[in-house]
Amino acid sequence: MTVERLERLERLNIEPGAELEVIDAELVGPEPPSEPVRYLFTRHTVLGPGEMPPHADERPPWTEDDFRITEEDKEDLAENTRMNRDSTIRAFQQWCARQDPPRVAYPCTTATYTSYGLHLIRRGKAGEFKPDTVRQYMSCIWNWQPADMRPDPTRVRGKIRLWRQEWAAAGGEVDRGAALTLPCLLKCLEQCDESTNIGKRDAFMLTLAYSNLHRRAEFTDLLVKHVKILPTGLLVTTATSKTDRQAQGATEFLADRDDIRLVDRAKAWFAVLKGLGADAPAQPVFRALTVTGRLANRKLATRRGSA
Repeated sequence: MTVERLERLERLNIEPGAELEVIDAELVGPEPPSEPVRYLFTRHTVLGPGEMPPHADERPPWTEDDFRITEEDKEDLAENTRMNRDSTIRAFQQWCARQDPPRVAYPCTTATYTSYGLHLIRRGKAGEFKPDTVRQYMSCIWNWQPADMRPDPTRVRGKIRLWRQEWAAAGGEVDRGAALTLPCLLKCLEQCDESTNIGKRDAFMLTLAYSNLHRRAEFTDLLVKHVKILPTGLLVTTATSKTDRQAQGATEFLADRDDIRLVDRAKAWFAVLKGLGADAPAQPVFRALTVTGRLANRKLATRRGSA
């Protein structure tokens, strides 16, 4: 027996050589302090009465399927794909690649976005662009960026706004499309054979465009339910337009005139739509027709022009 063991037995008041009993036991003591619970809050957190926020270490039980979309979804996102191929985007990507060192175009930083905007403004002041053109270019690039990583456009927009004021004070003018005058409208109407379905459609389209100053895109979005024929004119709702960014819509009463006969031409075209079985409220007002006046096959048309 070693000296250390003897000393240990003496401290425990145990005689050397005594029989010892081994007991299996669990040491019970104070529980170690637990980690404090941490909750995850964001500006989107919404809690009902009695609800607790999620724990900071919790993760959603996502699987691979949560990150995939269907073929139909991909078709609905085709407009975003077209934006990727837009010349505005390509010009931005090329500019980023030419920098020394090259810059990342997607997703870009606020500094990169601002530098490119100032680059376009300098070119604009040299006569290459107008302020509204640069504003549209920069808006296109901003929308192209990932929604959760878009740059801050404040500085660029402020510089464009100041430049536009200087440009307008110096005599700059916005290019506007020429309005359709009444003599030109009447000449166009003379070319429409209103005994045919195509002629009835074109005549109504011309008179409506003249009466409501419609753009082509607004014609594309016009649905049957947006046009109400009244005895003295039309009640037309424009659901969305170039100047109505929030799609709030606007309803206007278009008074009829003897020289353009807006109501008669609307009735004639809507009768054609009814005969073609294409007058449901949610269907487009203006339809593509074959040479014989039937509905054209639009399977290969773009989504916007599918009517």
